[in-house]
Amino acid sequence: MRELKVIVPTSWEDITLEAYMKFSAIDTDAKEEFIQVKALAYFCGINELDAMDMKVKDREAIIAQILEVLNREPEFTQAFSLFGKDYGFHPNLDEITFGEFIDLEKYQYNMESLDKIMAILYRPIVRSMGDRYEIEPYNADGDSEVIKKMSAGTAIAALLFFLSHRNTFVDAYPEIFEPRSDGGIGGDNFLKKWGWFAAIHRLCDGDPTRADSITSLPLHRALFWLAYESDRDEYERRRIKQAHG
Repeated sequence: MRELKVIVPTSWEDITLEAYMKFSAIDTDAKEEFIQVKALAYFCGINELDAMDMKVKDREAIIAQILEVLNREPEFTQAFSLFGKDYGFHPNLDEITFGEFIDLEKYQYNMESLDKIMAILYRPIVRSMGDRYEIEPYNADGDSEVIKKMSAGTAIAALLFFLSHRNTFVDAYPEIFEPRSDGGIGGDNFLKKWGWFAAIHRLCDGDPTRADSITSLPLHRALFWLAYESDRDEYERRRIKQAHG
């Protein structure tokens, strides 16, 4: 058997988001050997046939080293370089736009869409001064293929950081995020059937030519108006019920 040179990742920096996404997509019910072979292919760049030909003890020893890295808590990184270009995390999540937030919600924060999520949260830095920087305007067609080459650890930590901040939006606007039995904004019919399109339609007052301007609104402003609409709906519903009660 020919000698096989294996480069084993020693930190999260050695594992790309693309490799981690592929590994995460493996069926957890698959056979152990299949999972190990895929892990060696994704994380070490080994040909799958070569991985299958390895001695079991050698393969398991490498897998143990990989798992040791994956079990480490990844650290949040504000900015990083990729192919000679600097990328920065959204500098102020409180100023995120309605459109950015809608797209983040659309991807449901799952591993299959982590590259697209990161393309929203991390964008090329256009100018910087000290620790402050400005990133490119949001483009829904951003190149998530390039962002797949970022560190998987950076992506995971960034997702956890954003989800923690997302809770502040949820807590501030229960009218939007808490289920309602009447099917209004925040109700089952609203989000389950139409998703955030219904919210855009509401703020556009049915005028599709205003959609771009609505999605460009600061998130807090959009959610505030939607919360008002929700409370107004509830008030009108109760008023009508009392009048016909």
